[in-house]
Amino acid sequence: MSFKFRGPNASSGMGVADHGKNAFLELKRKKVHRYVIFKIDEKKKEVVV
Repeated sequence: MSFKFRGPNASSGMGVADHGKNAFLELKRKKVHRYVIFKIDEKKKEVVV
């Protein structure tokens, strides 16, 4: 499974919190975490950790 960041918003119009981006990069590059759980906040239209 691979993820690609294309810009500030995905094609769905959902935003991603900066903390969520940092957690994903730590998971991918630094191997700080074994897993990260993301939640879609429907009120803010944003993905949060």
